[in-house]
Amino acid sequence: RVPYTLSDMGADAVGVLDALGAKAAHVVGASMGGMIAQIVAASYPSRVKTLTSIMSSSGDPSLPTARPEVTRQLLRRPKSGDWDDLVAHSLESFRMIGSPGYPRSDDELRALIVEGMERSLYPQGFLRQLAAIVADGSRVERLGTIEVPTLVIHGKADPLVPVECGFHTALHIRGAKLELIDGMGHDFPPQLIQPIASMIVRHISRGGRSTVVPASTAPL
Repeated sequence: RVPYTLSDMGADAVGVLDALGAKAAHVVGASMGGMIAQIVAASYPSRVKTLTSIMSSSGDPSLPTARPEVTRQLLRRPKSGDWDDLVAHSLESFRMIGSPGYPRSDDELRALIVEGMERSLYPQGFLRQLAAIVADGSRVERLGTIEVPTLVIHGKADPLVPVECGFHTALHIRGAKLELIDGMGHDFPPQLIQPIASMIVRHISRGGRSTVVPASTAPL
């Protein structure tokens, strides 16, 4: 039993399109968002023009999981509920899952963490989202029904969702294109924003049917 599922969140995304009066959209999702984007493309095909799944997974139980130290850190409680302890705990988590090829200073990470916490601090939400991911299980069969042009992007150095998960996702979506990025972990370092954005723009502007320039050769 979970408070809500990934399918519920997919339905929420379609509800936003309804509210905006949009018949269809180019759907892009990262991490859990990539899982939700996959579900939207599989369950609401007429509402999706193209799909881009980033640093995500098919959910197949045979795939490699996060590194043990990363799992322990994400499930470990902060020392206390005090602001400083929450920031310190998040900083350690960000360090562990970040891109080793594009390291960021503690000051940069701390600024991102504080901005996010000031926007919304709700630890229960993280646990509920994690429960929704586990409850969803394998999406392999659903991926096989996706017919929209699909781009899968994954970091080769992702310690949270290993690169094999990106391979597996692309393998089970007919005609999907896979782009792997050297040195990228489970985040969006500033140096990779432009290359990734360019990949997505080319994908959606050409219906996802053209060859995408690998990030390793794209200008940084």
